[in-house]
Amino acid sequence: MLYYHLTLRIITNQNITKGTVYKLMATKSKKKNNTGSGKKALKICAVVLAVLIVGGLFAYSRMVTDGFFLRHTYSVKSEHYKVSNTMMTYFFQSNYSSQMSSYSSYYTSQGFDTNISQNSLEDQPYPNPHGNVKTWYDYFMLEVTVPAVKQMLVLAEAAYAEGYQLTDDDKASIDEAINSIKDAAKAQNVTEDYYVLNHFGYGMKLKDIRAALELQQLASSYSQKVQNSLSFTEDEWQTYFDENKDSFRNVDYLSYTFNGEEYKTEIAAVNDVITQYRSALEVGAVDPEETLPQFIDA
Repeated sequence: MLYYHLTLRIITNQNITKGTVYKLMATKSKKKNNTGSGKKALKICAVVLAVLIVGGLFAYSRMVTDGFFLRHTYSVKSEHYKVSNTMMTYFFQSNYSSQMSSYSSYYTSQGFDTNISQNSLEDQPYPNPHGNVKTWYDYFMLEVTVPAVKQMLVLAEAAYAEGYQLTDDDKASIDEAINSIKDAAKAQNVTEDYYVLNHFGYGMKLKDIRAALELQQLASSYSQKVQNSLSFTEDEWQTYFDENKDSFRNVDYLSYTFNGEEYKTEIAAVNDVITQYRSALEVGAVDPEETLPQFIDA
């Protein structure tokens, strides 16, 4: 009985009624339910966030693959024209192919391996490194492509200043070039995007090639227009030449220096042969059809 009264007195002193106890129990239960709802909300947020991250990464990857960032960043600019990185990729490929077509022997003599893929240009050190030119890629980009593109911009700005625009023939020429790419893709049974990617570079699209061709054609067409407008007589040309001989009478050449001490015996033998045949051939004392082969074989 004593325990009963003690317990009752404690409860009474706290002024807790039966209804209050029920309210406390309900509040506790509600807090438990709220805790469960909070955990559930956190899980939902985590799932949504994960989906957003994955979606964002996918979108970013797609933008990179499609060349979005390359297309909206620029390598060279002038007042009215911009050359995007995708356009520069086209110009690089075009200049590289032209250099290989015309001067492959020269580049081979300089130690460049012309048989490897263009993707390995950065792996080949340039024989005469200077400034930012450390590899063959640097050379073809910085000393071949960039100067050519800058010259295009100079001509394009001059054309803009005169209000000169692409002619119908120019536009037709560009369309023909684009159509030839489409035909090549069709012939290989691949999509146009796939063909362009594999032949012109990562992130490239036909619209990038068209933009590059339009700038290139504008510069070329305007340059031809200026040249055609020039007129001078033979006397005027001779006068100009006489006044600028030092500018015209220049030649680029390569020289090689080596130590021939190891081969001095062979060199002496070659000089003896030259001495034996040279004078007679130069003065016409012998029949060249008979003696020249002997000279070569000696």
